[in-house]
Amino acid sequence: MSSPFTLSSSLLFFIAFTLLSMGHTAARRPHIITFKSPNLYLEGLTYDLVSQDFIVGSLYHRSILSVSDVGVVETLIYDPQLPENVTILGLEIDFVNRHLLVVLHVMDHLQPFNALASYNLFSRSWIFLAPLFDDSSAVRPIANDVTVDFKGNAYVTNAAGNFIWKQRVPPRSTIEYEKNAQS
Repeated sequence: MSSPFTLSSSLLFFIAFTLLSMGHTAARRPHIITFKSPNLYLEGLTYDLVSQDFIVGSLYHRSILSVSDVGVVETLIYDPQLPENVTILGLEIDFVNRHLLVVLHVMDHLQPFNALASYNLFSRSWIFLAPLFDDSSAVRPIANDVTVDFKGNAYVTNAAGNFIWKQRVPPRSTIEYEKNAQS
């Protein structure tokens, strides 16, 4: 039978070794992916498990790019039908339907525009563009980010309001969740 001193010193050694090894692994430098795409100003990011690439949007371009883990950049989608000053704020992949959902917003106060666009990731073709409205508020809505459920319904946040738009497929926009309605 071991003495209490030996048992407690072994336990202390084990705890110290575990903490030191955790600190070493947690302190590793992050992996940085560098790439060149002039005036892109990244906004919006999602990861495509199938292609194993990052998909990024832009503050100033009507383009959605694919970026590999080694920094290879490819234009995934360019949509000249979108307004010239559109911002691509949110991106999400609907893995069930293999669609890319894209939140669009125009910052210009003279041309209010919020929409959810959908593109086929195989053909890179446009599927739909659904405008997002809020007539109930004096505050101008700002469509910001998107997520999708297992049925393919998209949920878009409004950064200027306390609600989430639900976009059904086929497109039909509704205000689904209001912050004040939860109380």
